[in-house]
Amino acid sequence: MRIFVRFASFTVLLFFVACGSDSVSLTENIKGTWISKGQKITIRSKVENSEDVLYSDTLDVEFEILKDNTAKGTIGNQSFSDGKIKKNKGLPPHLTGVAYIIDCGTIGKLFTADPLERKNVQIWISPLVSDNIMKAELRYTDGMEDFPMADLQLTKASK
Repeated sequence: MRIFVRFASFTVLLFFVACGSDSVSLTENIKGTWISKGQKITIRSKVENSEDVLYSDTLDVEFEILKDNTAKGTIGNQSFSDGKIKKNKGLPPHLTGVAYIIDCGTIGKLFTADPLERKNVQIWISPLVSDNIMKAELRYTDGMEDFPMADLQLTKASK
């Protein structure tokens, strides 16, 4: 019985360590303003009793990763101001291609024909290609599902 209690205590401890807090320590080279001009963004929408319908437009994406490890920016017609940055908790970045996730929160229509009035948006950041080039993926989430909207190649704005 004592071994089971110790094992259970150890398992609970591991669970809390694995879940941990969402606080993250970012390297200085990832902080700053990142820009992608003329980016094709595609929104997927379900029409009742039908297949998915895709809506696309070409937009600018710009965001700033701030010194306090939050982010703010614009995606098309919408902006976000309190983006929470989390470390990818899954497999390591060299296996998944995702190092950090910016949770931009709920935003509205990105372009005029965007069928979704409100959507939760995330930016999945890959490990930096160089100090001036970042690859990322723009996604919107719906419950436990996430849908890719764009592969982004961003350039760091000069200071």
